[in-house]
Amino acid sequence: MDAEQFNVALSFMPKPTAQLRRMLLEKANSAEPQEFESVIAAVRSLFEKYTQIFSDAAPGKARAIRLHGLIDQAMEVAKSLPLSCRKGCGGCCHFAVEVTSDEAELLRDLLEAGIEIDFEKLARQSELELDSAAWGIPWSGETRCVFLGPNFECRIYEHRPIACRKLLVTTPADLCASSSSKIEPVRVLLAETIVSAAISLDGCTQGSLPRMLVKSLDGPRAN
Repeated sequence: MDAEQFNVALSFMPKPTAQLRRMLLEKANSAEPQEFESVIAAVRSLFEKYTQIFSDAAPGKARAIRLHGLIDQAMEVAKSLPLSCRKGCGGCCHFAVEVTSDEAELLRDLLEAGIEIDFEKLARQSELELDSAAWGIPWSGETRCVFLGPNFECRIYEHRPIACRKLLVTTPADLCASSSSKIEPVRVLLAETIVSAAISLDGCTQGSLPRMLVKSLDGPRAN
């Protein structure tokens, strides 16, 4: 299957995640055409199902919480795997994380409820592009997540972004603090389809956590 045929097969989905595209492309290159058509039909059915679920939810905090719950359910299948992720490993908490506009509103509400962060650092991080080399520096204090506690515990774990919820690895956690190609993330087709449905909604935007949060706050605040 060439690139044009693949894009046509996936044209029902405005914004598939990069992981979903990768998984389906691998399937297209390894499966018989009829088998691939069946996979696409199943993904389309799921995409339409979750698009309706999110369309029925109120935009903002409520929709973000709904999305998080669905992702957690989808990722349950990973619990049977030898996962390396543990509280306090923290390597992945120093790299760029994307959030939706709904998640940004949820994070804003957490700040307004009393969660304290370094707003000056948040403002500096919001100036970084997602492909900035700064995000690739392991254990950098400048890119350390503003919600990461002193002992590398997530202070908003219950409300952590979808990018964090579905990032699980079976390779040693130490590798997550580097750009090593040896990292083996767990990939769950259902989770990627759910996220694709969420980010494909009209009015839902996506960007780096710092930039989206600053935008939601209507500008950086001083500590």
